Amino acid sequence: MGSIATKNNRAIVFPNIYQHRTEPLELIDKTKNGYRRILAFFICDPSGLHEIPTTRTVPPQQPGVRKAAMKKLRDSGDLDLPFMMLETITKDLPSTISKEDNERYRMELMEERTKLNGNTRA
Repeated sequence: MGSIATKNNRAIVFPNIYQHRTEPLELIDKTKNGYRRILAFFICDPSGLHEIPTTRTVPPQQPGVRKAAMKKLRDSGDLDLPFMMLETITKDLPSTISKEDNERYRMELMEERTKLNGNTRA
């Protein structure tokens, strides 16, 4: 259909409704190292018509981040709860996600998008 040349220090932005494919990277000067960065931004409609989970409503999911936040809260002295009560409350929080599970979910998403887009890299 068409193509867009990538330029140094530039971003290509388009809505998710468009199918796309990335071609293999080829360096002009093969004696130097090179890389390509691909960032995906999933923009949400801020109108409030849909309930979208955000960092305001979803607790940290990485075990280390949650543990550090709980320690900071416990050590701050601002909490008037005994440690046992804090543990009782926090045990009902949704479980954290391991780095391995996160990577597995990421790979499943990529495979699903590849199948959806007809075996193009999405």
